[in-house]
Amino acid sequence: MMIRPGRGETGPAALEELIEADGFSPSVLVRNLADGLDGRAGDFPEIRDALRRRRQGRPVVMRRLGLCPRCRIPLGDTLYEGVPAGLCRRCGGKSIDPRFMNRIIARREIGFSADLVKKAEAFERERLLNPAARRKSADPRKTRLICPSCGCPMIPRPFNYQYVVPVDKCGSCGRIWFDADELETLQILIERARTDEKERR
Repeated sequence: MMIRPGRGETGPAALEELIEADGFSPSVLVRNLADGLDGRAGDFPEIRDALRRRRQGRPVVMRRLGLCPRCRIPLGDTLYEGVPAGLCRRCGGKSIDPRFMNRIIARREIGFSADLVKKAEAFERERLLNPAARRKSADPRKTRLICPSCGCPMIPRPFNYQYVVPVDKCGSCGRIWFDADELETLQILIERARTDEKERR
């Protein structure tokens, strides 16, 4: 828990959430709830180790590797359009190496379901045509996702400035996390844009 005089307490939080919290620094007061100890963050060996691992680009918490950032269950290995991906069998999210995204986008998917097409159309109406809704909303009650590949924090952001489908990208290794149907929505929107462009020619 982080203790800031005049601002109250923030937490409880896991170690990786604590060091990413707004206002955190090694000099801030924290309370270790498990041991009932208060002190400066930098006085706790586990916090010093976590900060050192983060500076080195290593995972803050090793136990999160290979787990779904949402459900925290092991990701299964799968192929998505011939590209290796991590798949959560509970929530349907996908972990994709950014090096393979051009290959996924270049392939033309034939069989998107009618439900997925409707979902993409609704997304386009509600988000793409509404500039205020383009950025992935940050729910303060939710913790930042942890990359299943390297263990570093992921950042909510649009896929790119042309296709502003919201995704979570790792700030360290660049791995992309697509929640259920986000990758398919992106593909549908890209394919529709390409078709529209051809028709205009």
